[in-house]
Amino acid sequence: MKLKPFNLQAAGHGEVLASEDERYLVKPCLDSEIYFYESCDECNALRKWLPQFYGKWDTEHARELQLDMDGLPNHALRCRALVLENITHSMKYPCVMDIKLGRQLWALDASPEKRARLDVVSQLTTSGSLGFRITGILVWDKKSQSYATYSTAWGKTLGKDTILQGLAVFFSPCSNHLKNFLVERFSTLLADFEKDISSLPMEFRSSSLLLAYDLEGMEDRMHEPGKNGSSLYNMKLIDLAHSTWTLGGADENTLFGVRSLRKCFQKLS
Repeated sequence: MKLKPFNLQAAGHGEVLASEDERYLVKPCLDSEIYFYESCDECNALRKWLPQFYGKWDTEHARELQLDMDGLPNHALRCRALVLENITHSMKYPCVMDIKLGRQLWALDASPEKRARLDVVSQLTTSGSLGFRITGILVWDKKSQSYATYSTAWGKTLGKDTILQGLAVFFSPCSNHLKNFLVERFSTLLADFEKDISSLPMEFRSSSLLLAYDLEGMEDRMHEPGKNGSSLYNMKLIDLAHSTWTLGGADENTLFGVRSLRKCFQKLS
């Protein structure tokens, strides 16, 4: 099974690749992110919020997953990478939103220059005022039969007074009934996520929440109220290169953003 560029990356750095069936993603990463995924294997409270981890990328592991790189650019995957579940792989028209969590965006090993730069980003965006920032949205436009893209730069233009308008973009293809249904479901997921990570001695510095729903599948589900739609929407914690176990308590920097995001979602309904 060949790899190809992944076209539904809402935000982030580096070229992410997908298997032909789009079940697997191969994501460039740091050693620290591989270590963190491996260290979470026995932590059920966190593991359920992470994409399924299939291990680090290497030739042997690629053979086990029946993945190959024929036809890819020569530079592809010369760096370290990990193999993850693609949470949108069973969705026909996935809509995706990437949310960067936390007011403090830098890790402890960041240089003084990087800390200063990221502190300015936080101060000038909703990272500082709300503890989260939209870093990318992809929504399916039924009229044009293509994706509308909202970039990281666009997310930085949103302020505390306009963040609800920004979040509403994620639900813009939905009917009012479907929007309210999804807002309620994602609010519940955020509450459950907050409860689980509040008991963990971890820091998730500069991590993100990835939210996704299948537009067509959810619309069909609205016409069949008895149909289980839980597989048609999902939320996972991603970008874990600077996440680590600690000797202290819960990560209040991340929790502040999660609580703030949940309150904003509640105002959308």
